[in-house]
Amino acid sequence: MYVARFVRISKLPLLTSADYNCPIGHDSIMFPCVVDVGNKIASPLARYYLYFAAHRGKGIVLALADEPTGPWRMYGSNPVYHLEMAVECQGHISSPDVVWVPERERFHLYYHGPNSSDGKEQHTGMAISWDGLLFTPWNANPIIPNGPEGSWSSVMAVEAHPHVREDAGSLAVRRRPIIYCIEGVDNPDIPLFDMQLTVNI
Repeated sequence: MYVARFVRISKLPLLTSADYNCPIGHDSIMFPCVVDVGNKIASPLARYYLYFAAHRGKGIVLALADEPTGPWRMYGSNPVYHLEMAVECQGHISSPDVVWVPERERFHLYYHGPNSSDGKEQHTGMAISWDGLLFTPWNANPIIPNGPEGSWSSVMAVEAHPHVREDAGSLAVRRRPIIYCIEGVDNPDIPLFDMQLTVNI
């Protein structure tokens, strides 16, 4: 059995809040997500794109590097996704998770944000991009809204691992122990990534 081993690198920290002068919120760097874009888009600005946000920030920020260990440099037009674009959220957006969808040849950016001024209830939104730099809000946000017990508040969207070729780009909905799947082979005339599910499934 193969057991992964992680070794702490010596060049730490890779980034600090002073590197980007905190233009979008609190003085912190959190929720990093690194994407290898080298073989995904034409003329990338670097091989690795690092997306991150402040805990209660106003947008998603991008840093660039040719090696995972850096040096990292800030993208010149940050933030790549701003709170004002996430009209379903109030106060902040954070926790970016960027996924490459090979059959669509585009990136999906997932994020969370409050749907109320007190920030106690939050939901998940999505944006899409073809170059990893310019993101457009999904037309059916939030993709996972907050709701009463038994609705989407207890539901999770699960995306297949991109390295499993047969399942790449597939998305499932999990509600407690049950996983709901819609497969393209069963729906040949329906673009699955454009489908919308009602709240009460």
